[in-house]
Amino acid sequence: MLKRVFSLMTVVLMVCSLMIPTMVFADDIEALSKGQEGIAKIGYPENELKVENMINAMGGDTSTGWIDKDMGFTTDGILYVKHRGNYVSLLQMKNGELLVNENGYEEASTDKVTTATKKFVDALTDVCDEKSDTADEIMTEFQNIGGKVNTVMLALVFDDTKGDMYGAYTWLSPAFAALNIVLGIGAVVLIFLLLASTVLDLAYIGLPIWREHSSENGKDKPFGVSFDATATVKEVEKNIGEGQYKNAYLIYLKRRAITYIILAVCIMYLICGGLSGIINAILGLVSGITG
Repeated sequence: MLKRVFSLMTVVLMVCSLMIPTMVFADDIEALSKGQEGIAKIGYPENELKVENMINAMGGDTSTGWIDKDMGFTTDGILYVKHRGNYVSLLQMKNGELLVNENGYEEASTDKVTTATKKFVDALTDVCDEKSDTADEIMTEFQNIGGKVNTVMLALVFDDTKGDMYGAYTWLSPAFAALNIVLGIGAVVLIFLLLASTVLDLAYIGLPIWREHSSENGKDKPFGVSFDATATVKEVEKNIGEGQYKNAYLIYLKRRAITYIILAVCIMYLICGGLSGIINAILGLVSGITG
């Protein structure tokens, strides 16, 4: 007899625990829907979006709703979270309108609110027809509400974007590897060319005999010497003729500032991983040849 009483009490308590959220929220949502501040309304096609389908998409039961540890979605279409021992309603689906309780979003824990909203949004995208714009329109209206609702929705959108970016990166990673090798080789070639050009320029500026030999052969600019070097020499010689002296190397370095910035960028690219792509490609070729 005692076992039967205990079993009956357990069933009653379970039923009451499932009924409490609905009993608590019904009056609040009803009052808000009659014009009180703190409620945002989003319309949707009632025949396309039903509470039962949302519950199924969340993994719940149409007779009891979807219930998790700290949140749930009732058979009356109310999404709620538990906050400091109390039930806080976030939204309700009712008669073709989505009633969003902004006060509930402000009151409850951000982590719980975000988790519950994500569960609702995921179910929304699963239930709505892909050919329909209902889900997109609801999401857009959600983001336009403002306050903490907007903050939560932006966080969800950002998470989805990160997933899409990771998927795109995974799909394009072979192309990125090839591009990394090409850029690495280009950086190495550019570094050698810039260094060789600099050595020739400094030698041309510092060796008058080379300049005289080039002039005798009718060459204004020897092969490999930059226009910056020849312009520097002409500027120094002009100043000497006017009785002024300027440091040729200092003038040259000022003219080549952009060149050395490019050189630094190339070196940094190689240091930060550009060289690893070339090394891996070479090792792959060697291992393929040696078998």
